Amino acid sequence: MGLMGILYREFEIKFKSFMMIVIIFLTPLLYMLIFGIMMQSVVGQITYHGVIVDYTTFLTPGIFVLVMLYTSVSSCTTIYTDKQLGMFEVLLASPVSVVEYIIAKIISALVVSLLQIGVIILIAAALFQFLPCNLNLIGFLSLILGIFLGTLCISSIAFILAASSTTADKFNALFNMLYLPLMFASTIFYPSNSNTPLILKIITMINPLTHLSNLLRLSFIGIVNWELVETALISLVYTLLLFIIAVVIFKRKGIPE
Repeated sequence: MGLMGILYREFEIKFKSFMMIVIIFLTPLLYMLIFGIMMQSVVGQITYHGVIVDYTTFLTPGIFVLVMLYTSVSSCTTIYTDKQLGMFEVLLASPVSVVEYIIAKIISALVVSLLQIGVIILIAAALFQFLPCNLNLIGFLSLILGIFLGTLCISSIAFILAASSTTADKFNALFNMLYLPLMFASTIFYPSNSNTPLILKIITMINPLTHLSNLLRLSFIGIVNWELVETALISLVYTLLLFIIAVVIFKRKGIPE
Protein backbone atom coordinates (compact mmCIF):
# COMPACT_ATOMS: atom_id res chain seq x y z
CA MET A 1 0.00 0.00 0.00
CA GLY A 2 2.69 2.51 1.00
CA LEU A 3 2.45 6.14 2.00
CA MET A 4 0.69 7.22 -1.21
CA GLY A 5 -1.94 4.54 -0.74
CA ILE A 6 -2.76 5.75 2.76
CA LEU A 7 -2.83 9.35 1.52
CA TYR A 8 -5.26 8.44 -1.26
CA ARG A 9 -7.50 6.72 1.26
CA GLU A 10 -7.39 9.75 3.62
CA PHE A 11 -8.36 12.18 0.86
CA GLU A 12 -11.08 9.84 -0.35
CA ILE A 13 -12.60 9.77 3.15
CA LYS A 14 -12.46 13.57 3.46
CA PHE A 15 -13.66 14.61 0.00
CA LYS A 16 -15.86 11.76 -1.20
CA SER A 17 -18.74 12.68 1.12
CA PHE A 18 -20.66 15.87 0.25
CA MET A 19 -21.36 16.43 3.95
CA MET A 20 -17.65 16.32 4.76
CA ILE A 21 -16.95 18.93 2.06
CA VAL A 22 -19.71 21.14 3.49
CA ILE A 23 -18.26 20.81 7.01
CA ILE A 24 -14.73 21.55 5.77
CA PHE A 25 -15.80 24.87 4.21
CA LEU A 26 -18.62 25.78 6.59
CA THR A 27 -16.49 25.59 9.75
CA PRO A 28 -14.22 28.57 8.92
CA LEU A 29 -17.25 30.55 7.76
CA LEU A 30 -18.92 30.10 11.15
CA TYR A 31 -15.71 31.04 12.96
CA MET A 32 -15.41 34.28 10.99
CA LEU A 33 -19.08 35.20 11.28
CA ILE A 34 -19.41 34.48 15.00
CA PHE A 35 -16.05 35.68 16.28
CA GLY A 36 -15.24 38.26 13.62
CA ILE A 37 -18.50 40.22 13.53
CA MET A 38 -19.49 39.93 17.18
CA MET A 39 -16.08 40.54 18.75
CA GLN A 40 -15.12 43.30 16.31
CA SER A 41 -18.07 45.39 17.49
CA VAL A 42 -17.04 44.88 21.13
CA VAL A 43 -13.25 45.19 20.97
CA GLY A 44 -12.71 47.52 18.02
CA GLN A 45 -9.00 48.17 17.54
CA ILE A 46 -6.05 46.62 19.31
CA THR A 47 -2.35 47.49 19.50
CA TYR A 48 -0.12 44.55 18.63
CA HIS A 49 3.67 45.06 18.75
CA GLY A 50 3.25 48.75 18.16
CA VAL A 51 0.91 48.29 15.20
CA ILE A 52 -2.74 49.35 15.52
CA VAL A 53 -5.01 46.79 13.87
CA ASP A 54 -8.72 46.05 14.06
CA TYR A 55 -9.74 43.02 16.08
CA THR A 56 -10.69 41.02 12.96
CA THR A 57 -7.12 41.38 11.68
CA PHE A 58 -5.78 40.29 15.06
CA LEU A 59 -8.20 37.37 15.34
CA THR A 60 -7.87 35.92 11.83
CA PRO A 61 -4.52 34.13 12.48
CA GLY A 62 -6.00 32.81 15.72
CA ILE A 63 -8.82 31.29 13.71
CA PHE A 64 -6.14 29.65 11.55
CA VAL A 65 -4.97 27.85 14.70
CA LEU A 66 -8.54 26.84 15.62
CA VAL A 67 -9.02 25.39 12.14
CA MET A 68 -5.78 23.41 12.41
CA LEU A 69 -6.80 22.22 15.88
CA TYR A 70 -10.18 20.97 14.69
CA THR A 71 -8.85 19.43 11.46
CA SER A 72 -5.85 17.70 13.06
CA VAL A 73 -7.90 16.15 15.85
CA SER A 74 -10.62 15.05 13.41
CA SER A 75 -7.99 13.36 11.25
CA CYS A 76 -6.54 11.59 14.29
CA THR A 77 -9.87 10.23 15.51
CA THR A 78 -10.20 8.09 12.37
CA ILE A 79 -7.58 5.69 13.76
CA TYR A 80 -10.31 4.15 15.91
CA THR A 81 -12.48 3.62 12.83
CA ASP A 82 -9.49 2.05 11.08
CA LYS A 83 -9.12 -0.35 13.99
CA GLN A 84 -12.80 -1.31 13.99
CA LEU A 85 -12.86 -1.86 10.21
CA GLY A 86 -9.78 -4.05 10.32
CA MET A 87 -7.66 -1.56 8.44
CA PHE A 88 -4.63 -2.31 10.57
CA GLU A 89 -4.70 -5.98 9.62
CA VAL A 90 -4.18 -4.75 6.05
CA LEU A 91 -1.42 -2.41 7.20
CA LEU A 92 0.36 -5.19 9.05
CA ALA A 93 0.42 -7.22 5.84
CA SER A 94 1.87 -4.33 3.82
CA PRO A 95 5.19 -2.44 4.00
CA VAL A 96 3.77 0.55 5.91
CA SER A 97 5.45 1.84 9.03
CA VAL A 98 3.89 3.69 11.95
CA VAL A 99 5.75 6.84 10.89
CA GLU A 100 4.28 6.65 7.37
CA TYR A 101 0.80 6.17 8.80
CA ILE A 102 1.18 9.23 11.06
CA ILE A 103 2.68 11.33 8.24
CA ALA A 104 -0.23 10.45 5.93
CA LYS A 105 -2.71 11.62 8.56
CA ILE A 106 -0.77 14.85 9.07
CA ILE A 107 -0.48 15.60 5.33
CA SER A 108 -4.22 15.14 4.83
CA ALA A 109 -4.90 17.46 7.78
CA LEU A 110 -2.44 19.99 6.33
CA VAL A 111 -4.17 20.05 2.93
CA VAL A 112 -7.60 20.51 4.52
CA SER A 113 -6.23 23.25 6.81
CA LEU A 114 -4.77 25.12 3.83
CA LEU A 115 -8.12 24.97 2.04
CA GLN A 116 -9.96 26.23 5.10
CA ILE A 117 -7.46 29.03 5.71
CA GLY A 118 -7.88 30.09 2.09
CA VAL A 119 -11.63 30.26 2.69
CA ILE A 120 -11.09 32.35 5.84
CA ILE A 121 -8.97 34.89 3.95
CA LEU A 122 -11.59 35.13 1.19
CA ILE A 123 -14.35 35.60 3.77
CA ALA A 124 -12.32 38.27 5.55
CA ALA A 125 -11.80 40.06 2.25
CA ALA A 126 -15.47 39.83 1.24
CA LEU A 127 -17.16 40.62 4.55
CA PHE A 128 -14.64 42.90 6.22
CA GLN A 129 -12.93 44.40 3.12
CA PHE A 130 -9.71 43.15 4.64
CA LEU A 131 -6.63 41.59 3.10
CA PRO A 132 -3.16 41.17 4.60
CA CYS A 133 -1.87 44.09 2.51
CA ASN A 134 1.32 44.38 4.59
CA LEU A 135 2.20 40.74 3.98
CA ASN A 136 5.66 40.58 2.38
CA LEU A 137 7.64 37.65 0.98
CA ILE A 138 9.26 36.79 4.33
CA GLY A 139 5.89 37.10 6.05
CA PHE A 140 4.25 34.85 3.44
CA LEU A 141 6.94 32.18 3.76
CA SER A 142 6.79 32.30 7.56
CA LEU A 143 2.98 32.08 7.35
CA ILE A 144 3.25 28.87 5.30
CA LEU A 145 5.88 27.60 7.75
CA GLY A 146 3.54 28.40 10.65
CA ILE A 147 0.67 26.49 9.05
CA PHE A 148 2.92 23.48 8.45
CA LEU A 149 4.37 23.54 11.97
CA GLY A 150 0.93 24.15 13.48
CA THR A 151 -0.65 21.15 11.76
CA LEU A 152 2.30 18.91 12.63
CA CYS A 153 2.44 20.13 16.24
CA ILE A 154 -1.29 19.82 16.94
CA SER A 155 -1.51 16.47 15.14
CA SER A 156 1.36 15.21 17.30
CA ILE A 157 -0.53 16.25 20.45
CA ALA A 158 -3.60 14.42 19.15
CA PHE A 159 -1.58 11.27 18.39
CA ILE A 160 -0.06 11.35 21.88
CA LEU A 161 -3.56 11.49 23.35
CA ALA A 162 -4.74 8.73 21.01
CA ALA A 163 -1.82 6.45 21.89
CA SER A 164 -2.61 7.02 25.57
CA SER A 165 -6.31 6.19 25.13
CA THR A 166 -7.61 2.68 24.63
CA THR A 167 -10.97 3.80 23.22
CA ALA A 168 -12.42 6.68 21.22
CA ASP A 169 -14.47 7.71 24.26
CA LYS A 170 -11.34 8.07 26.39
CA PHE A 171 -9.64 10.03 23.62
CA ASN A 172 -12.60 12.42 23.36
CA ALA A 173 -12.66 12.83 27.15
CA LEU A 174 -8.94 13.68 27.25
CA PHE A 175 -9.22 16.08 24.33
CA ASN A 176 -12.28 17.84 25.76
CA MET A 177 -10.42 18.27 29.05
CA LEU A 178 -7.50 19.97 27.26
CA TYR A 179 -9.46 21.79 24.57
CA LEU A 180 -10.53 24.86 26.55
CA PRO A 181 -7.16 25.39 28.31
CA LEU A 182 -5.35 25.06 24.97
CA MET A 183 -7.63 27.65 23.40
CA PHE A 184 -8.13 30.23 26.12
CA ALA A 185 -4.75 29.94 27.90
CA SER A 186 -3.08 31.12 24.70
CA THR A 187 -3.00 34.19 22.48
CA ILE A 188 -5.59 32.92 20.00
CA PHE A 189 -8.27 35.40 21.08
CA TYR A 190 -6.31 38.07 22.96
CA PRO A 191 -2.69 39.14 23.54
CA SER A 192 -0.73 38.48 26.69
CA ASN A 193 0.42 41.74 28.29
CA SER A 194 1.56 43.26 31.59
CA ASN A 195 -1.99 43.09 32.97
CA THR A 196 -2.19 39.33 32.56
CA PRO A 197 -2.02 37.47 35.94
CA LEU A 198 1.37 35.84 36.49
CA ILE A 199 0.08 32.26 36.73
CA LEU A 200 -1.93 32.68 33.52
CA LYS A 201 1.06 34.29 31.80
CA ILE A 202 3.24 31.28 32.72
CA ILE A 203 0.63 28.81 31.43
CA THR A 204 0.25 30.87 28.27
CA MET A 205 3.97 30.85 27.59
CA ILE A 206 4.14 27.06 28.05
CA ASN A 207 1.21 26.50 25.69
CA PRO A 208 2.51 25.67 22.17
CA LEU A 209 -0.61 27.26 20.64
CA THR A 210 0.58 30.62 21.97
CA HIS A 211 3.77 30.49 19.92
CA LEU A 212 1.96 29.16 16.86
CA SER A 213 -0.61 31.97 17.11
CA ASN A 214 2.12 34.57 17.50
CA LEU A 215 4.07 33.19 14.54
CA LEU A 216 1.01 33.26 12.27
CA ARG A 217 -0.08 36.69 13.54
CA LEU A 218 3.31 38.35 13.09
CA SER A 219 3.53 36.86 9.60
CA PHE A 220 -0.03 37.78 8.65
CA ILE A 221 0.22 41.40 9.81
CA GLY A 222 3.62 41.75 8.17
CA ILE A 223 5.76 42.34 11.26
CA VAL A 224 9.20 41.01 10.35
CA ASN A 225 11.65 41.29 13.24
CA TRP A 226 13.72 39.18 15.59
CA GLU A 227 10.62 38.10 17.52
CA LEU A 228 9.30 36.47 14.34
CA VAL A 229 12.49 34.40 14.12
CA GLU A 230 12.39 33.60 17.85
CA THR A 231 8.75 32.52 17.69
CA ALA A 232 9.43 30.36 14.64
CA LEU A 233 12.34 28.64 16.40
CA ILE A 234 10.29 27.98 19.54
CA SER A 235 7.43 26.59 17.43
CA LEU A 236 9.90 24.37 15.55
CA VAL A 237 11.35 22.98 18.80
CA TYR A 238 7.87 22.28 20.20
CA THR A 239 6.82 20.58 16.97
CA LEU A 240 9.88 18.34 16.66
CA LEU A 241 9.72 17.37 20.34
CA LEU A 242 6.01 16.53 20.24
CA PHE A 243 6.33 14.63 16.95
CA ILE A 244 9.17 12.48 18.33
CA ILE A 245 7.18 11.79 21.51
CA ALA A 246 4.11 10.86 19.43
CA VAL A 247 6.07 8.40 17.28
CA VAL A 248 7.83 6.82 20.28
CA ILE A 249 4.61 6.41 22.29
CA PHE A 250 2.70 5.14 19.26
CA LYS A 251 5.37 2.53 18.53
CA ARG A 252 5.59 1.47 22.16
CA LYS A 253 1.90 1.27 22.97
CA GLY A 254 0.73 0.26 19.53
CA ILE A 255 -2.57 1.04 17.88
CA PRO A 256 -5.48 1.78 20.24
CA GLU A 257 -8.16 -0.83 20.48
